[in-house]
Amino acid sequence: MMDPYEVKAALHQACAEHIERTIRTITQNLASIDASRSSETKSSAGDKYETGRAMLHLEEQNNHRQLTEILKVQQNLGRIHPTHSSDSVKAGSLVMTDRGNYYLAVGVGKVTLKGELYYCISPQSPIGITLLYKGKGERTEFNGRVMLIRAVF
Repeated sequence: MMDPYEVKAALHQACAEHIERTIRTITQNLASIDASRSSETKSSAGDKYETGRAMLHLEEQNNHRQLTEILKVQQNLGRIHPTHSSDSVKAGSLVMTDRGNYYLAVGVGKVTLKGELYYCISPQSPIGITLLYKGKGERTEFNGRVMLIRAVF
């Protein structure tokens, strides 16, 4: 296994890259919506034109909402320092259990590093909440299954 602090740094980077990709996608969607709105011309079928504009407006609002949320997630990730360590689980902790390895930062999902599987999860996720404030050697239950915390970094 890699050094736990190298793992934390790599997982932190994977979370940051995921956020950047999401921001790029949303920004591209917004540019596409703007281009569609600019290229649309009012036709004799006025209702169709108005319906199309309303749909573009809804899609634009949805993308702006998603952008606002992902920027908050990016800000939260920026507050996490992968070099910090704690005896109990908190945001930024790498938690090794008998049921899997978890990095509490951002809900990215599965990340594989050198053949080892890690789950990048939000501290506010259901499993994140069950792990918070626990320490090495403690047990917690999630979905009816007991997990033993082997290490916290």
